[in-house]
Amino acid sequence: MFKIDKIKEKEFFLNRIKGKFDIIILLLNILDYILLFGLHCKNPIGIIEIIKKNKMQRIFLFSDKKYYSINFPFSINDNKIFFGSEAIDAHQISILRGILLELKDRKSIQFEDLFDIFYHNELSDYKCSRDDINRLFNIFYNLLIMDDGYIRYDYDEKSENGNKHPLCHYDIFYSNQNGIKIGLNKAINKDTFIDMIDPTTDCHFLQ
Repeated sequence: MFKIDKIKEKEFFLNRIKGKFDIIILLLNILDYILLFGLHCKNPIGIIEIIKKNKMQRIFLFSDKKYYSINFPFSINDNKIFFGSEAIDAHQISILRGILLELKDRKSIQFEDLFDIFYHNELSDYKCSRDDINRLFNIFYNLLIMDDGYIRYDYDEKSENGNKHPLCHYDIFYSNQNGIKIGLNKAINKDTFIDMIDPTTDCHFLQ
């Protein structure tokens, strides 16, 4: 369990997630935070919890009025972060985040664009070896195609609008084209949110 510093509130909770790049950037920012601060921070405003049960491996983020969870394809061992068997350090996280931030502003992306960035253009500035480039490309590609499993719980006083936008609700998926909103009759706590997603507990039913 990792506590979230006040400084990271906007980055982790207030910036709206609109697409896969936002999900991956969020994951990379969390990895950076874990590498830098671990369990230590002042004035925590939220909590990050990584839960592995059976085949489930998710990261949960909790603030007072917003909880959300996504797939967590990394592992942490002795304060080191791994993607599969590959260790990832802060420098590599920075490279991947820089590429994502550049691509995020493009209206369309082809596979050739990714190949050019990794093998012909930007990565030459980082003086990466060919093996490092191959590893980073493999991590990047697998993050792009992963099922992120995004779900969020909101206690949303600001946007509440009767049954169209209930005070308490789940948001499943993140894009306007695919989003699903499920209203709740009352607020829930973080244990209920985890329990709903936990594959080892009884299912929750819509009433």
